[in-house]
Amino acid sequence: MSPRFQFHREATAGIAASPQDLFAFLDDHRRLAAHMEKPSLMMAGSAMKITTDSQQGQAVGSWIRLEGRVLGIALSVEEVVSEYTPLS
Repeated sequence: MSPRFQFHREATAGIAASPQDLFAFLDDHRRLAAHMEKPSLMMAGSAMKITTDSQQGQAVGSWIRLEGRVLGIALSVEEVVSEYTPLS
């Protein structure tokens, strides 16, 4: 492993679900980021607030935003969907 990525970890697992069911589960950004809304040690006891536009990050141009404060410092991340191809 490269010293540049000394803390990198990777795992592989089989999932007993259809690709469509798995995509539907992973396409819910609020579910994926729900752990960020709870105080954690990594966030020094802070939590983030998740907001999305009306399309909930599931269309081109849609956005997802996480905002909070960590040790008094404002922290925010905004994602804008640039490509979206759902499974049929």
